[in-house]
Parts: sequence; C-alpha cells; structure tokens
Amino acid sequence: MNDSSSPIAQSLLAFIRRSVPRYGIRGGLGVAAVLMTLTLGCNSDSPTFTGENPPTPNTQEMANYQSPPLLDTGWGEVGVNTPFNRDRIQALFPNYRVESSQISAEGMLYPVIEVYDDSILVARMDPNDPNNPNLGIMRITIYDESIAGPGGATVGTSYNQTPGSSRFDCAPGEGPTTNYVLCYSPEGDQIQYIYGPINTESRRPLMELPPENVLGNARLDRLVWLNWQAINDL
Repeated sequence: MNDSSSPIAQSLLAFIRRSVPRYGIRGGLGVAAVLMTLTLGCNSDSPTFTGENPPTPNTQEMANYQSPPLLDTGWGEVGVNTPFNRDRIQALFPNYRVESSQISAEGMLYPVIEVYDDSILVARMDPNDPNNPNLGIMRITIYDESIAGPGGATVGTSYNQTPGSSRFDCAPGEGPTTNYVLCYSPEGDQIQYIYGPINTESRRPLMELPPENVLGNARLDRLVWLNWQAINDL
C-alpha cells in the first residue's frame, strides 16, 4: 500500500499488522500467528468486484468436479497470483456458490469473498488490499470438514490425529483467538492449524500452551492459508 491508500485500507493494514505477531515457541523457532477472527456482517450493499464473465460449466464438468485440498500453494487454482474477484473464483469452483460480502472488524466493514455449499460456509477469502482486487488474496480460511489440508487433515480432526502434529510449532492465541492454539508445520508455514476452543477450567495462564493431554484432544477448528508474500509487502 502507498500513502494514497484510503482510511479503510490503512485501518485494515493496521489491524493485520497487530494480528501477526511472531512467537518463539519450542526450541526458539519463530511462529507467525495470525489472530484475525472477524465477525460476519452481511450487507445487501456488499461490494462486488466485477471482472470478465466466467464461463458457465456444463453438467458433465459439474458432475466430475472434486473439491481440491488446501495446500501450501493455495486452494486448488487459488493462490498468490489470484485476483480478489468473485467471478474469477466462481469459475474455479463451479460446484459452489461464491458471494461477495462484508465482515465487521473494529467498527469497520471490509470486503470478503465467501464460498458456500448450499447454506454451509465452506471458505472465506480476504483481500490483500480492499481497494485493489488485482493485488490478490491474503488469506483463505477453511471452515468445512469436506476440505482436506496437508496429509488429509480436516476440520474436526484432533491434534493427536493430525498428520505431522508431533513436529508442529504452536502458540496460544490472543485477542479473538484467546483459548485457541495456533500451529504450523515446519514442512510448510503457509498453512495455519487452529485448534480449540480449549477448556479453560485448569486456570492456566492465557499465554501458556495447554498440557499435552489437553492439546492432544483439541479439535481442528479451521485451516488457514496465508499469503506471506503479500503480508510481507504490507
């Protein structure tokens, strides 16, 4: 972003910067924990970024469609070079309904793109710059268990059952992710695993990880892909 960015864009940038602290956890490894958990605020006047009209998929294409997993490269064909454009994303996910919407954070409204399977929210995408869709997507959050992450992990999988979790770097959440645990795999830090909420009856300090027997049974609440290239450019 440059100095000509709007107040909305500047506010979003400030919020993102506050939401991406670096943690030194387990052996001093740096762990980036994105803490933005935003409250959905649907609005009939939600901004829609127009683009080329997507081709209409035929019946056979839809019948053969399989939802791709979330990987370090992104979600299917959505990755670091994908514009924040509803029509473009709808064309890439013909079996889903893709909508432009808004979310509310700190009293401000920000555009998002949401992916639905009927009435079920499958995923949400946040822009790198709300004022410039061509700068791409900063984050993809997967909420539905139908989408697999690395190794086949899905929403609802316990920490102990998540492939590779014994090597994860984890940190306790803050602010909107308080009582959650945020983890990365050393094999690929584009994917964030968010577990919880964690039972707080043990009265442990908020900035300490829960004991292994508690964390081991915690369920994966959502999977997040982060476009670090875009975040580092902010």
